[in-house]
Amino acid sequence: MYHRLVGDGPFRTKQDPDKATSWAYYVAHLRAKYDMPVLLVAICRDRHTAIWAAGPFECAVGPWATQVTRPFVLGPNTLPEITDEATVIQQPALAALSAIVHSESRKIPAILKVLAHGWQSFDTDTTKYWFEVLEVGLENTPTRKKWRELMAVITNFPGRGLSLRRRIWRARPTARPKTSCVC
Repeated sequence: MYHRLVGDGPFRTKQDPDKATSWAYYVAHLRAKYDMPVLLVAICRDRHTAIWAAGPFECAVGPWATQVTRPFVLGPNTLPEITDEATVIQQPALAALSAIVHSESRKIPAILKVLAHGWQSFDTDTTKYWFEVLEVGLENTPTRKKWRELMAVITNFPGRGLSLRRRIWRARPTARPKTSCVC
């Protein structure tokens, strides 16, 4: 059986009353268009926003509810802080999402360090994929800057790291450092 997964970016950092209406529309539209079950996922970095985003959001007249939207929420209160390398290696998607939703945590330096080390065990293409997922998820947060600084240090050792750094720079020319580098 096939399913549709709806993600509504950017990641939620505050309550937006208009989302209740737009989320209901997204779900109803995809359900009608594809005639398949739909799961709406809300990814939140803020605990209070995550609680709000879980809904339920009702479209009702009196006691009759025509539609009830209950997003599946990934947030600081539903995902653990991943701080062990074994989990990063076994569940890279969970680790990336955890870093995104906990990007405002006091433990974020440790979380990012574990991610960087764990992802080094993957082949270059897989590492690049998860690097990009995290880059997008962190948006323009201070944590994204910390992540880029950490990756500059981690990938700056002889051997494997240079290959990864070259591929990332080629794919994202705007991510190049301002200083010159002979790679």
